[in-house]
Amino acid sequence: MIYPAALLLVCACLGLAVVGRIGVLAAGGILIPMEMAAAVSLGGASVNVADLYYLIVAAYVTISFFASGNLQVSRSVRLPLAICVYAIFATLILPQVFAGKVLVFSVSGESGVRVSSRYLASLVPLHFSMSNISQLFYTLAVMVYVILFAHEARRRGAAVLERILVLATLSHAAMSLAEAVGLDLSFLRTADYRDLGQASVLGSRRIVGMFAEASTAGVFSSASLAYFAFRFLASSRPLHFVLASIMAALTLATLSSTAFAGLAAFAAFLVVRSVFAQKTKSRGKRLLLLAVFLVLVLLGFLLFSGDGSRATDFLTRLVLDKGASRSGLERAAWTVHGWQLFKATYGLGVGAGSTIANSLLIVWLANFGLIGTVLYLLLVARALPGRGRVETAAEPSIYPAALAGFCTLLGAMMASHTLPNLQISFALFLTLCISTRPIRLSRRMESRRQGGAGCDPAMLV
Repeated sequence: MIYPAALLLVCACLGLAVVGRIGVLAAGGILIPMEMAAAVSLGGASVNVADLYYLIVAAYVTISFFASGNLQVSRSVRLPLAICVYAIFATLILPQVFAGKVLVFSVSGESGVRVSSRYLASLVPLHFSMSNISQLFYTLAVMVYVILFAHEARRRGAAVLERILVLATLSHAAMSLAEAVGLDLSFLRTADYRDLGQASVLGSRRIVGMFAEASTAGVFSSASLAYFAFRFLASSRPLHFVLASIMAALTLATLSSTAFAGLAAFAAFLVVRSVFAQKTKSRGKRLLLLAVFLVLVLLGFLLFSGDGSRATDFLTRLVLDKGASRSGLERAAWTVHGWQLFKATYGLGVGAGSTIANSLLIVWLANFGLIGTVLYLLLVARALPGRGRVETAAEPSIYPAALAGFCTLLGAMMASHTLPNLQISFALFLTLCISTRPIRLSRRMESRRQGGAGCDPAMLV
């Protein structure tokens, strides 16, 4: 099925990129928060507008690459390609190997053996299904985005990735405002996967914009808050302050435990950064002042009802009593069973889309096993600062912000991510870190540089 309204959005962004001079890659940022806007639906698998847009761009870049005749592949591409190859193997082979031998929480919501009367999740025998194909598609797509974003960052600088994030943030703010004032967005919420965006907490509706559920909205909002807060720390630009404030409001408006997990990860990052700040003592003080400021802002938003007990009720429901709630118990069951699947399959996993799990690490272990998890962890490690002699990053003010955003995103996903689909925001924050982190020089590269030979930073990513 094709959805004309969503396709018009894709065409509008392509036209804006050509006419508005904001760049083809950046224009797609407008579509990133529109998770529920399916452009095409094929047998229960939805391709949303952002996926379609960036896959079109990736296809164009790939064709141009081969047409140029310069077929040298950067080392930075090898790890994402390795993940793609292993994901294909794991998804097509492992469900066949372990079919009927283990029970899984079905991604497609098939009914089976209920494990508790307190929630609806049920176990079914493992078998190959359309969920495997759809989750494999999303897994490969995210790796394509990593390669695409890294390629464009090398060509045009990391600022192009920041423009994507700025436009995505403004788009999410616009969609959330439209939802808050009561505009009907159902004509765009056409994706086949579960739409949990209409839920409420203690009578207050969650504001998630065009995301499918509060947890994914909370992941994006909290990570963007961390990024723009750190950008404001470095640049003092009013735009970064405004965007950080908007994201603080939207993070809390999701009324999501995942969002609070993201805020906790950001707070931990601030503390560590303050302790190990190396430039000056004032640097550490500025970071602590930022932490205090954010706490005051968040408390202000929590008291939006004007009743302190109301804020306490929200905190109790979303944080303190989360483990005893239906959602908390269900997620705990997903976590435990995901670990059991990892052990029952001898560390191989059951393939992408075979089971729901909870927590990013458990999702990797249950779906891709030890080998896939190690590959993903190696990819994540490329975002972290290296040791030894380093060159100054090409855009040093962006890297601390990108690292703050990525660590916040990882913290939130470790709390409640359930499927192999890592979303475009994962690829965006990861490549922001990779493309701006200080470059570590090997002895061979250092000797080449001392001898007068240049080195390509892209080869050191």
